Amino acid sequence: MEIEKILVEHTGAPETTVAGKQRRVAAYCRVSTSKDAQAGSFELQKNVYLQKITAHPDWVFAGIYADEGVTGTNTKYRTGFQQMLADCEAGKIDYIITKSISRFARNTLECLSYIRKLQSMGVQLIFEKENIDTGEPFSEMLLTVLAAFAQEESRSLSENLKWGIRKRYQKGIDRWTRIYGYTQTEEGSYRVVPEEADTVRQIFLLYEQGQSMSEIVAFLHQHQIPSPAGKKDWSASSVLHILRNEKYTGDILLQKTYTADHISHRTVKNNCTLVPAYYLTDHHTPLISHEQFAMVEKIRKLRCPGGSDGNSTGNPVQYPFDTLLRCPYCGAVLRQRHIPVQQPGRGWLCEGSPKSCGGFLIRSHFVEQAVLTAYHTFPKEQLAPADSGHAAEAEHMRAFLSAHPRLSRVDYYWLSRLVDSITFGRHIAQPQNGTACDRTLYVHWKCGVTSCVPTGIEKEKDLPSYVLKRYRDWQVRNRRKNENHTDCPNP
Repeated sequence: MEIEKILVEHTGAPETTVAGKQRRVAAYCRVSTSKDAQAGSFELQKNVYLQKITAHPDWVFAGIYADEGVTGTNTKYRTGFQQMLADCEAGKIDYIITKSISRFARNTLECLSYIRKLQSMGVQLIFEKENIDTGEPFSEMLLTVLAAFAQEESRSLSENLKWGIRKRYQKGIDRWTRIYGYTQTEEGSYRVVPEEADTVRQIFLLYEQGQSMSEIVAFLHQHQIPSPAGKKDWSASSVLHILRNEKYTGDILLQKTYTADHISHRTVKNNCTLVPAYYLTDHHTPLISHEQFAMVEKIRKLRCPGGSDGNSTGNPVQYPFDTLLRCPYCGAVLRQRHIPVQQPGRGWLCEGSPKSCGGFLIRSHFVEQAVLTAYHTFPKEQLAPADSGHAAEAEHMRAFLSAHPRLSRVDYYWLSRLVDSITFGRHIAQPQNGTACDRTLYVHWKCGVTSCVPTGIEKEKDLPSYVLKRYRDWQVRNRRKNENHTDCPNP
């Protein structure tokens, strides 16, 4: 049997359907940056496709879908692409024309996945550069190979870009990023925005003086200060971002993060094991001092130990006393713990060895009130004269008392500057072997003066020994409860 061969010349354009029905044809355009050089290409693509589709007698214009300044490796961020898919699913499009595979996608798996998805809806694609029509046989095989090349091209471009950025960082050349409090000059340097700079300073001052994130947010809202995004309300994360940004000291840390790969574009915090980081000092006009920045960072860690994002990790919160409080029995540093057996439920606990210390647990409320009393009753007449060994500390104490005659609460910023350590009397229930009850607190000031004030503990239920016993009993009950829960078989 002889079979006649028929050769059909491909024109790169979809054929009309039977009965002269016209194809609804749309175009997809994309450029990866919004720079002027590519802006012209972007507009040119749209104009060319508009003319091409409307000039074809068998095509009906179904729209132009476009994404400008968006990467091609992930379609999730391409709103024009997603809208085009939605319209295809709604049955509004028969064919899509695009410039090339790299304009459509640079991820091989995603490219083929979307082509198959569109074909299942009855929609075909034309890639002009590669002269491929997905409605023809063997097109998928060609697309697989060419899409892989497009993905590799994307990886190569990404690596070249990262190499260039890191080389500039190595030379101390930074990349401008928008930061609240500054604007960019024509030369690319940082210029202070006075109103925003005042807000930044206020945020640092409030946090340093003990205000929480939520309290700072409430303050900014009360004073109707717009957020960095120009919105009415601030968020705690915006405040935290400002408090942790070293740029406000006039320095810059280059390469804080890096992109894990060119497909997911996942940002990874740089721990300097794979990619080096560079620190530039005195780069631009500072808004705060290095000392205040360090103080704020210290306070943040005392409040959220181990939590780099401002969230607690379960470790003891040492704010505001840090390591100032000492056990009257063994001299160990007291640790702040949640004490669920009494309200308010915070206390300072000695976790020293049972052999060296019988244990000590005093509620935070009594400590804070006693320390405030010590400050408000400080004997100024005992301050050392100018020719003594504590002259500088005495002058600092005198200036602080003058500037802050009354303090409403205990905060780290003044404790760290004024106090050397804080010790306690043993707070026993009754005198033993000639030892007095000694229910006092001793503040050893850096200026050489020691204040002795009562803690105000009178009731037996508030004594450290009583609170400690109840706390340990609670620990035993809680541990047994957890063990029983663990041993309980699954229903």
